[in-house]
Amino acid sequence: VTFDARTGLASISHDVDLLDCIGKLGRDGITAVQAARLLYRSERPSKADVVRARRKLNSHCQADPPRLIERSGSHGGSANRGVATWVLAA
Repeated sequence: VTFDARTGLASISHDVDLLDCIGKLGRDGITAVQAARLLYRSERPSKADVVRARRKLNSHCQADPPRLIERSGSHGGSANRGVATWVLAA
């Protein structure tokens, strides 16, 4: 159950299979913002939602065996580095 503090409403949330979604995206992978949009069902996820999504993505990188690989970039992107993305491990 998820509670929305702004509206005071409660809703039943169904888990998103993040790995399945990333697999469907292919070689482009997913960014932390995109993952937050999926996980928290929001077009404009909060900074806290993005941080939580990034932690979830990184936990899949640290699993044994790793399920995801992080492609370098910077958090939020920059002119010369781009945005960090996560792809399925081979």
